[in-house]
Amino acid sequence: MESEGSKTFSLTLSPTMIITVLLATISALGSGGYYAVTLYNRAMAAIESVESMKPYDDTKLASRVNTIEIELKAVKERQLSTADALIRISENLTNAVALSRESQATAKSAVTNSEAVNREVQTRLDSIKKEVDSVVAQLRNEMSSLKRATTNPLGR
Repeated sequence: MESEGSKTFSLTLSPTMIITVLLATISALGSGGYYAVTLYNRAMAAIESVESMKPYDDTKLASRVNTIEIELKAVKERQLSTADALIRISENLTNAVALSRESQATAKSAVTNSEAVNREVQTRLDSIKKEVDSVVAQLRNEMSSLKRATTNPLGR
């Protein structure tokens, strides 16, 4: 057996093998070159089409955005003014409710006071009526006694 160090390597190429290797190399280089040229042509066509396009015009979009911003500001202002109006209305409503309760309490106290005054007046009227009735009864008694005293019992 031969040792590994003593092996010799010889490269002997036949003419057919050389032609085959050359044809394989030429076809590989040719197809790579064809792909590179095709890719270059496509890139150039894309660049030319991009350059030939007119620039993007965003003036309409910018004006629309500005219009929408103005409308948004107006809506915000209207919302704030509506909120202020609602606050004023709620304050007025609160004041009205407080005044209503106060008026209701005043009316109740007035009714209570008037009932007390009415009872007091009625009591005074009843006492005055009793006094007048007693005075009338006394006067009738006195008149009847005067009538008896002034009439002649024989003249009848």
